[in-house]
Amino acid sequence: MAEPGAQILLADIGATNARFALLPRGGDIGPVHTLAVADYPQFTDAVAALQRAQTRLDVAGVAA
Repeated sequence: MAEPGAQILLADIGATNARFALLPRGGDIGPVHTLAVADYPQFTDAVAALQRAQTRLDVAGVAA
């Protein structure tokens, strides 16, 4: 797990989609993840879904 403050969560929340990306300290913006706003009634629900997806990607990367 990254140290606190090592990454910044970037978000673009629109009426239809919410787009998220991570910006590591001193690095380039990571891939953009798009979620349908209608699927997540609260901002925190969307962030939790993003965290779950990121965990799955990390585990898949380790297994590869």
